[in-house]
Amino acid sequence: MPSLLSNKEFRKAFLVDTIAIDCKDILLTQNGVDAPKKYSGPGTIIASASSGISSRFILFQPCDPTESLIERLINIEKVKSGQIFPDDHYYSLHAVEATGEVWTCDDVRVEVAQHREHSVVEFKCDWIKKQTSAEGQKDTVHILLTSAIEFPPNAFEHHEVKRDGRLLHEVKGIGSSGQAAGAKIRYRHHEAPEECFELIAEPIEGALPQVFATKIIETIRFMTASVVTFFVSETIHGGVRTFEIAKPRELKKGLFPEPLRDRRDLAKDFYHLLDCYFKYSLQDQPNGDFSFISQAMHPLYNLGEASLDAIALLICVAIESVVQHEFKEFGKPNPAMLADLQVIQSAIKDLDIAEAAKNRAKGSLGGWKDSRITDKLFDLRDRGKVSDNDITNWKNLRNKAAHGNLHGSNKSYQELLDGVYKASTFLHKLVFLAIGYKGKFTDYSTHGWPEKDFGIALQDPLPAEVPVASPDTTLPTPPPSQRDGLFRRIANRLRNLWRRVLEGLSGLLIAHRYAVDLLSKSSDG
Repeated sequence: MPSLLSNKEFRKAFLVDTIAIDCKDILLTQNGVDAPKKYSGPGTIIASASSGISSRFILFQPCDPTESLIERLINIEKVKSGQIFPDDHYYSLHAVEATGEVWTCDDVRVEVAQHREHSVVEFKCDWIKKQTSAEGQKDTVHILLTSAIEFPPNAFEHHEVKRDGRLLHEVKGIGSSGQAAGAKIRYRHHEAPEECFELIAEPIEGALPQVFATKIIETIRFMTASVVTFFVSETIHGGVRTFEIAKPRELKKGLFPEPLRDRRDLAKDFYHLLDCYFKYSLQDQPNGDFSFISQAMHPLYNLGEASLDAIALLICVAIESVVQHEFKEFGKPNPAMLADLQVIQSAIKDLDIAEAAKNRAKGSLGGWKDSRITDKLFDLRDRGKVSDNDITNWKNLRNKAAHGNLHGSNKSYQELLDGVYKASTFLHKLVFLAIGYKGKFTDYSTHGWPEKDFGIALQDPLPAEVPVASPDTTLPTPPPSQRDGLFRRIANRLRNLWRRVLEGLSGLLIAHRYAVDLLSKSSDG
């Protein structure tokens, strides 16, 4: 069975006109309650690029319009401040086509207008989907988008045309093609009136992952630094065809840039980066949810009119999140430091002070067992994975953004903008490390934004000057830090500090007792 998405008339109907889905029964069931309301009847679902998905049908049953108005007022009263709508505001859709195929959606908004002899039921939703048999057909993912996603143009068509009596050979670019994520990927632009952008993926061998469609959209969001969504998708997996129609969304790009900006001559790097990120995402969240990095970076993709200082803060927070989650084994205290920590904790335990003070002191030392973001970054630096400049810029930008010391002059604005782009590049490098990518990237930390090579991996050998704690370098346990001596000095100073504090407290207690004795003697006299 050929894909419906390859049909020019179908694309034109959805993008220019409307698609009508005649249903012999439309059932709407209220969510979130034990005794849900239900509305059922024949009707037609209308889907279009301009207005989304909607339907209306009539129930011929007597009712009291006054009761309907009172019920609506009661429902309005249920909505609390800070709440958009409660769960029971939404309904689940189960619509049976005349052919017997079933459309579903669990996030439907329903309006019911009740009259004396009948009720008019209307609903709207952002997506609907259906599943049918595709027994014997190979796995395929077919997606249509309304916005260009700038795949590198490397696919061409050759034509012979006759002009002025001469036969000419023309080459026309039609899109892009490459291999990534275990699939052959084709991308092309369909011109008006059914203008849209088509993505087709077929397995190189075997089958595609069941969540391929979701994961490829997630990966394209990272590649383009934008919230890309499809308006129609058709997925065949394991002999089942899933067809989904969604309301198109306007693609908006913010200030945060994509990792590979000029992709015209970098198809090999583009598809390699796409492959690395897809595999990382699938391994991190095989159930289809977005990966941790995607969740951390999502707020950066649609910042709109956000101020530059807010953008700076969000990028810095995203860096912290990625470092904390993806580099858990880095920056941990070594055994010598942990031994010093035990000495300090034992000393605190033996102090003759209030228990609350002991707990406060122990709490202040609790963080020593774990690694801070800066500890992880310094460890990555010592291993040659990141630079001092990257860390320094992140720390400076984080403090500026957090404390609002911004926009003193045009010069300071330029400095802040430079800091934002440097931090963006740093974030991209950290992601490359996490997903194992080596290849071209855009260096936004340099004016002119040149393309450079990223050739670092976590498993690469350590620099010669960094001592190695163990020959195991798969995902290594961090070696003893060069700051061990510093930590020991800190421990000694803390011991001395506590000793002085105790001596001071003892002196104060003696003075206090002496004063009390004097006062009691004077009062007796």
